[in-house]
Amino acid sequence: SPGDSFTLTLHLANTGGGAAQRIALARGGEEGEKLGPVLTLQGSNLSFVSHLEAGERLDIGLRLSVAANAETRAHSLPIALAYDTAGGTREKSTQQVSLLVRRRPQFKISFYRPLEYVMAGQPFVLPVELLSTSLARFTIPTLEVTGEQLEFLSESSTYVGTLDPGGSWTLDATAIAPAPGPVEVV
Repeated sequence: SPGDSFTLTLHLANTGGGAAQRIALARGGEEGEKLGPVLTLQGSNLSFVSHLEAGERLDIGLRLSVAANAETRAHSLPIALAYDTAGGTREKSTQQVSLLVRRRPQFKISFYRPLEYVMAGQPFVLPVELLSTSLARFTIPTLEVTGEQLEFLSESSTYVGTLDPGGSWTLDATAIAPAPGPVEVV
């Protein structure tokens, strides 16, 4: 999600018949210009391994962060690999790592008017409001009110649909608390 940091682990394996020398891994391609919305948190976009024998494996962990303005979609992060073979030639290839960036919805859920006294055994209305504090539009399938100590007399769920930034949706659920005492509303 935009603003999040994570560790990307690259699994490097020498599947050839000889040792690989002077191994260089470059995030963002050979020139490092295709990093997209991914920022390096520690070090640079380059990683070096001096020697890897045939059949050896090595994990390289990279601390990265997603830019706050990253678009919600799949992003391609090229990883350029270059190494010297046992025969002295320089080999190069590029692999693509796909990163899916998704924005998390942010909401505020509260009562849109204060609750007055609630009497045990008497119906009362829970005036619930869902407010989108996100910067993006989200589709919310259902808003539902529950409570283990409550009996609901009316619909306690509703279809919401698309909610724009700053948009809100309300649900008035009528319930009864059969016994006195605290009641948790979820």
